[in-house]
Amino acid sequence: MAKCSECGFLAVRNTKSRQLEETEQDIRETGVIERLFDDSERVHEIGSGYPRYEPPLCFIGAIDLRTETGKYGEGTQERIKSAINEERECGSFTQWQQGFTPKEHREMIDRKWEKKWHWIEIGIIIVVTALFNYLIWVLTGHR
Repeated sequence: MAKCSECGFLAVRNTKSRQLEETEQDIRETGVIERLFDDSERVHEIGSGYPRYEPPLCFIGAIDLRTETGKYGEGTQERIKSAINEERECGSFTQWQQGFTPKEHREMIDRKWEKKWHWIEIGIIIVVTALFNYLIWVLTGHR
């Protein structure tokens, strides 16, 4: 069983840049999304302003967290905390490594598979070469 809060694919979208970013430890633990303030309006009351991030989502789309967390508003913190800490089956779970974005987690997995396939390819080349050499040896009368 896996928890989204422990997965490297848990992402948040920055409300200003629109980029998907790493979900920070505080959000993973509490579900609280930091609020920013619009300096032009001089809004500095606790709970005012706009959220720095949209509610978390699964970078690779394995789970539809948007359905579980809903839109930002009243009760969002509890819905986020509950959704990302729920035990669930997920074949795409990848242990979170702090400091890496979801995209970088995906790239790490891709590199691991590339290395494995590289060794498989080398093994196939060795076997095919050995069979070819054996066939040549047999066909030239060296039984």
